Amino acid sequence: MKLLILYNKISGRNKYYKKLDYIKDKLKTKYDQIDIIYDDLLEALKNNNYDTLLIIGGDGTINHSVNIIASLNIKIRLAFIPNGTCNDLSRTYGYKNLKKSLEIILNDNYIKRDLYKINDKYFLYGFSIGGITRIANNENRKIFGKLSYYLHGFINIFKRPNNNFY
Repeated sequence: MKLLILYNKISGRNKYYKKLDYIKDKLKTKYDQIDIIYDDLLEALKNNNYDTLLIIGGDGTINHSVNIIASLNIKIRLAFIPNGTCNDLSRTYGYKNLKKSLEIILNDNYIKRDLYKINDKYFLYGFSIGGITRIANNENRKIFGKLSYYLHGFINIFKRPNNNFY
């Protein structure tokens, strides 16, 4: 079996970078070939036949990966090691930390999930519009972490939307 690991160096302040060898060693018991990439997922998936894609990153990395997979129309198992600010999607699917993630992968505890599409974008879990999107995409999350979502949400309560719907 072949595993591709997509590691996002920006997510989670790069906390798992020093543990990549440990992760790879643990997964060698299950996979014959393990490749690690840091970018260009499209090229890696186009040129190889992987059984599983392990995403080490946050919700944005997962969303980006899902859209690439859907554009290629390929079937591949997805696994996660949460490494972002909130990791809502990973945690919802049971990937709470490194130990739990490796346990799920090694024990084949995969579950089938639907893939959703709105216009030309795909997603697994949720989508947002308007003020919620501004909160999720705030730049302060790199400095303040989860707290930035609450602060940005509170500030946006008092802002008038910049659209023509009112």
